[in-house]
Amino acid sequence: MSQIDIKKLAFLSRLQFSEEAEKAFGAKFESVMDFVNTISEADTEGVPPYISAEEGTPTPERADAVTEPNLRDLHQQNAPKAEQGFYVVPKVVE
Repeated sequence: MSQIDIKKLAFLSRLQFSEEAEKAFGAKFESVMDFVNTISEADTEGVPPYISAEEGTPTPERADAVTEPNLRDLHQQNAPKAEQGFYVVPKVVE
């Protein structure tokens, strides 16, 4: 992995590295990618798919029932500001 690739990946990930850390990151990242490549080479012929991924298998469901008391008013007593049952927060995006 080139230093340019590491810098680009760091920028996209919003990470900042020193030069030493960039080199260490590059080596560690390459070892992770080597491991991923090793896994992708595994022979999975004849291995059944994970049961939940099998088409037509129903998903277990629970009843849609209220199990907890409504404590909204009690919790909102600790909020700096609440109106009509909602938390009021300052606008952060223009």
